[in-house]
Amino acid sequence: MPDLDDLRHLMLEPDSSSRHAMVTDLGITIVGDQGWAALTPASLAQSLGLTRQAVHQWFGDQQALRLVFARHFAGRWERWIDVRVYAHGHRGLLPTSEETRRWARVWLALVEQSARDDDLGALVAHLRREEATALGHHLSSRAAADHDVRVSLLPATTSALLATVEGLRIRACRASRGDESAQLDLTVAHHLDALVGGRCLTSSKSA
Repeated sequence: MPDLDDLRHLMLEPDSSSRHAMVTDLGITIVGDQGWAALTPASLAQSLGLTRQAVHQWFGDQQALRLVFARHFAGRWERWIDVRVYAHGHRGLLPTSEETRRWARVWLALVEQSARDDDLGALVAHLRREEATALGHHLSSRAAADHDVRVSLLPATTSALLATVEGLRIRACRASRGDESAQLDLTVAHHLDALVGGRCLTSSKSA
């Protein structure tokens, strides 16, 4: 899987002078490397070389700051997933490098926090629907390309595949760096390939 394009330009905007873009880029690094709790006005102020008061004037309190970050990250994640799945099929849903594992860790942190915050819960629900749509389009294209394989696009089928994807993301994000993580990338990818193929065959037999 290392040959998949990270599509970095869809997730990071290092050349932007927008406050929201700068905070989102920094927030991805902070949350991806240190966890959700590390995203604070103080940590952003230190990274930006600003005072906490300046960050507070820009974004409000800590809760407001985290919500701004989550909304902007969600927009990038949605766009990234959509293009990755279009370009690489179901494998595009999985992280394939250390950098994309960082982005996936941000997503997983957002999912965890969504259980305690209604605004984040709405964001995650929207993103899950978008992932289901992207995967559904991929499976439809797969079925059209191979007349011997008919894929049922029942919500239960897509939901089961996405639940597996989430588990594989967690597994990939726990990988150590270096050759071991590269090998795990391949193992994770093959597992998803087999599952998608199994779903296709099961749907074909039941059609």
